[in-house]
Amino acid sequence: MAGNSSGLLLLDSTNVVANTDQLSVSSIYYSFPFIGWDVAVGPLLAQDDLVATTTTKYSDSFYFSGNGAGNNLWTLPGIKGTGISMARVYDNGFNIGANLLSVTGTTTGILTKESADMGTLMAGYDAENFGGGIIYTKYDEIWDLNDKTAQYYMDYYGVTELQLTTWSAGGYWILKDKLTTNIGIEVIDADIGVTAPEFTYSTLSMDYELNENNKISGAWKNINFLNTDGTVDHLGDTFEFYYTHDVNDAVSVKGGIYYVDSNLDNGNGTTIKNGGTGDDWLLYDETVYAFETIFRFLVF
Repeated sequence: MAGNSSGLLLLDSTNVVANTDQLSVSSIYYSFPFIGWDVAVGPLLAQDDLVATTTTKYSDSFYFSGNGAGNNLWTLPGIKGTGISMARVYDNGFNIGANLLSVTGTTTGILTKESADMGTLMAGYDAENFGGGIIYTKYDEIWDLNDKTAQYYMDYYGVTELQLTTWSAGGYWILKDKLTTNIGIEVIDADIGVTAPEFTYSTLSMDYELNENNKISGAWKNINFLNTDGTVDHLGDTFEFYYTHDVNDAVSVKGGIYYVDSNLDNGNGTTIKNGGTGDDWLLYDETVYAFETIFRFLVF
């Protein structure tokens, strides 16, 4: 969906912060239609709050999304800031969108010398049983994070620059309204002050509806990463397979397995140390079995 166009102030979601008695607002923006476009603007706008382009229809509700391996991890990470988003879906199935936001916008403004900006362009096409798109995102520079300055992070990792240019392409196919298959790739070009190649994330995923209340899902992701000496390592592959059963409209149960096949034994990845080590990022072998029950409540 391209987003809400009610013309009202949107509190996109309000989440309870764990282990506290406080509420936190995740997004605040004003959404309205403008000559065929959906527009969102606000002081706390997530980069993925208004998106017209679909590169995958994978359910992605198990371990991938919570462990740095979700869909469009680099091009649509959902980073928040002050900014504007625009999206348009045409009657012939084509769609386009763009957004510009500043992570530091409340104090530095947007597109200033001091601001940390990011911009996204996207375009795609959706038919009845297939579709896909391309997403391009450029990060201005690293910014202060978790009470640490940008310079702290550059010194820690031993790099003189930290800017990202990323793009992703993906498509989906729906067979007989039962099986949805998705394939995608993300390409990341990181400027760290030394000559370095691009690195990639690749994904293949599927959802199969056994019937109205039962679905099985599975995915594979190939993960590579850039070291601080300008080399690229294949960190490994991750897999997940899970089953979802909807008991009723309010209750669903889910169980499955998440598996990491690390390439660490082949020398890809050592540890992260102050100043950078060359092989700075690693993926450990891991097997996780999980079961969860989800309850949904309507609040009026």
